[in-house]
Amino acid sequence: MKSYFRIILFVIISQFIVLPSVAQNNEIDSLLLVIKSNKHDSCKVNAYALLAKKMRRSSMDSAIQYARQGIQLAKKINYPKGLAECYNNLGNVCKNQSNLVEALNYHQKALKIRDSINDKKGIGKSYNNIGVIYFILKNDSLAMRYYLKSLEIKQEIGDKKGLSFCYNNIGNVKIVQKKYNDALSFFSKALIIKKEFADKQGMSFCYHSIGSVYFAMKKYNLAVENIESALTLKKELNDDYGISMLLLRLSEIKHIQAKNSNLLEQKQLYKDAILLCEKSLEISNKISTIRNQTMAYKYLAEIHASMHEYKKAYGFRKLYGIFKDSVLGFDQIKEIEQLKAEFQFINQQKEITNLEQDNQAQSVTVNNLERSHLWLYTILFFLLIVILILLVVRNGLKKKNLIISHQSDVIHDQVNEIIQQNEKLHDYQHHLEQKISERTTELEQAKEKAELSDRLKTSFLENLSHEVRTPLNSIVGFSDLLIETDNNEEISSKYLDAIQKGSASLLKIISSTLKMSSIQAGDYTITKSEFVISNFMLLIHQQFKVNQASDQVNFKLFIHPYLINKKVKTDENALSVILTNLLENAFKFTELGQIELGINPEKNKKLVFYVKDTGIGIAKSELSFIFDKFNKIEGTNKLYRGLGIGLTISKSLIEQLDGEIWVESETNKGSTFYFSLLSESVEY
Repeated sequence: MKSYFRIILFVIISQFIVLPSVAQNNEIDSLLLVIKSNKHDSCKVNAYALLAKKMRRSSMDSAIQYARQGIQLAKKINYPKGLAECYNNLGNVCKNQSNLVEALNYHQKALKIRDSINDKKGIGKSYNNIGVIYFILKNDSLAMRYYLKSLEIKQEIGDKKGLSFCYNNIGNVKIVQKKYNDALSFFSKALIIKKEFADKQGMSFCYHSIGSVYFAMKKYNLAVENIESALTLKKELNDDYGISMLLLRLSEIKHIQAKNSNLLEQKQLYKDAILLCEKSLEISNKISTIRNQTMAYKYLAEIHASMHEYKKAYGFRKLYGIFKDSVLGFDQIKEIEQLKAEFQFINQQKEITNLEQDNQAQSVTVNNLERSHLWLYTILFFLLIVILILLVVRNGLKKKNLIISHQSDVIHDQVNEIIQQNEKLHDYQHHLEQKISERTTELEQAKEKAELSDRLKTSFLENLSHEVRTPLNSIVGFSDLLIETDNNEEISSKYLDAIQKGSASLLKIISSTLKMSSIQAGDYTITKSEFVISNFMLLIHQQFKVNQASDQVNFKLFIHPYLINKKVKTDENALSVILTNLLENAFKFTELGQIELGINPEKNKKLVFYVKDTGIGIAKSELSFIFDKFNKIEGTNKLYRGLGIGLTISKSLIEQLDGEIWVESETNKGSTFYFSLLSESVEY
């Protein structure tokens, strides 16, 4: 059945290929007579060039042969203008065959010859053709360069029609570059010229191009307006094929508008899209344009699917598949026509030789050929009528079978769809329950964290209040004693020393709180500089040895020998704050034993610092949140002063220096705090 259907389509397509070529064949025969009978070789070259031009689509191999014969003769008689025209037409044939390298070569040869004889019009034509080749090769910059050269020449010689083609070509490049406003400008210029010459076909092309640009810009109302203008011109020209194509384009736009509209407008837009498709299909059926019929069925299937009318969509999808298979056979028909044209070309060459020997005999042969062609076309015409009648009958039977088959398939698809929806609903219900459970768990965890944070903040405020009152009471009390009592110099010195210590303690509390706030707000800026690390460590050790001196605690310093007198590059102030916080904690929680400050080098320019003590240690349960804000470690028998932010400040500074901090500790045996930093060192 399929093979039979393809045979019928072949006959139909052959008819529409062959019948329009009758007038062209008469012109070809006339040109062949010029070649045979004319005594002027330059006229023969022009005839060869015209033959190549007229046959470049219907019979490309014949067109190539005629162009090459014209080139050979033009070289022989030294006729550069004809030689350039033959090269130009040969390039166009190669372009149609997608042999773009050869096409470019021939157009460049034509350009060189035209430039040598100062043929301005020909030069402009060659620039335009070279631009077309580069545009096909997707080299937009080169295409634009040649289009602009062609434009300049056509402006110079006042070739308005040529200008309109240049504007259209440049507009196409701008569309590819997505420069839609520029594309609109060039198409509008081309439209003005087309209107000046009352070129309705050209005007229709420009309106269609402008509509396509607005479609790409998603300005659908403007796209519809311009495509409708193109449609009006096509109707005036009675161009049924063009009308069919433009109706399909309008239907496509209406379909897209419907998808993006509200429910009230959507129904009317879908209705308009279907009506436009049906009109296009009616015209396509009338003129038997299989490609347009195929696209119409495809669009109808897509529109009905968008409207959830799956039964109709399925039917049109089936018809689309049938016609798509027919279109695939069109290339095979073209190959047959190509072979036919090649065979015709060989016969014509033989006829040329015979007619050159005897012109009178050739005239008789031409007349016989014309009569035989007329009989052939008459037979084909009647055969077409018979085939169309058979097609109508066959289609009526086939539609009934398709309706029954469609109904069965639609019911089956609907059952499968219901089953799939039930499965999805069950999966969604299970997933929703799981999500609710997970969300409940997350909310409970968030609640616990919030409550913990609230407790820590309350504890911090209590600690802060206590820590501030202690030195403040000392300052106020001793200040009152100095004012109210008459003391000797030694007692006054002790009071002043107590006031000074209280002030230093209060300043430290305020400084720590402000520093914590600055780090949390992201206001602290890391400033790296070079310094000798061993000297820095000695200074820190010396400061604490003087300020925290105690006979009960042995304070040691370890510097790896490799780091003696070595320079490192990091934030010296931040490093001082980190070590000060760690050492103050060590001295605070170590009343008896040993504290050690040390530094070791590691690979990849990494330095590892540590502060080790033999104090009260940290319970394992507290290690996980030891670096959290406001967290304090309390002894079992003693209350230790502090705000609980020293380790938090140290951790934040270390992370800003791209380092990390960790701790090893055991209750009643002591703790060791480690932290590593990367050093942008000059020497290390």
